[in-house]
Formats: sequence, C-alpha cells, structure tokens
Amino acid sequence: MENLDKLAKVIDKNDIAEQILPKLLTLSNDKFWRVKLAVIQFLPKLSDILGAETFKEHVEPKLEAWMEDSIYEIREKTVKAIIDLGKTLLSKEWTEAIFERKIKEY
Repeated sequence: MENLDKLAKVIDKNDIAEQILPKLLTLSNDKFWRVKLAVIQFLPKLSDILGAETFKEHVEPKLEAWMEDSIYEIREKTVKAIIDLGKTLLSKEWTEAIFERKIKEY
C-alpha cells in the first residue's frame, strides 16, 4: 500500500477508483484488525489520488463504520484520519459533519 502513490502516476485516477479502491475497501473488512488499520493509515495518500468527491462517495461510509469498531486502535486511527483529512483534502465542515452525525446517533 505504501507504493500506491507511485502506481497512481502510471495508472489513471479512474482506474484506481474502479479497480483498486474496491479491493482496498474489501481488505478493510479483513478479520485481522491490523490489515484494516493499514488501510486506514493509507487514507491520506488515497484521498490525494482519488479527489474529494470520489473519496466522500466511497470511503466516508467506511470511516463512519470504523468509528464504531470493536478494536480501540481502529477507532483511534479513524478519528485521527478524519481530522487529518479535514485539514488537507476535505474541509473542517466535513470533519464536523461526520462527528456530529455520530454524536447524534448516541
């Protein structure tokens, strides 16, 4: 996963969204929590490659689900990833909206 940014230089952004993103999202459901953690930690690079709209459409629902994961480290890294994404690709308002939706669920 750490070399996906190099791959993105030679593969079209749409191919990454259509071919690689679904595989990464499937990996994020792996029974081993460290695999899921690796996907979460890769999100900033992935968001730069995909762009905001594609990222929101495909990854945002996963972020919200990961905030309820049974593994503390998954929840912690997800919150950190959301905050980092709000500072870079997405906006502070996007970050606040995700957290507000989760708070309202409880």
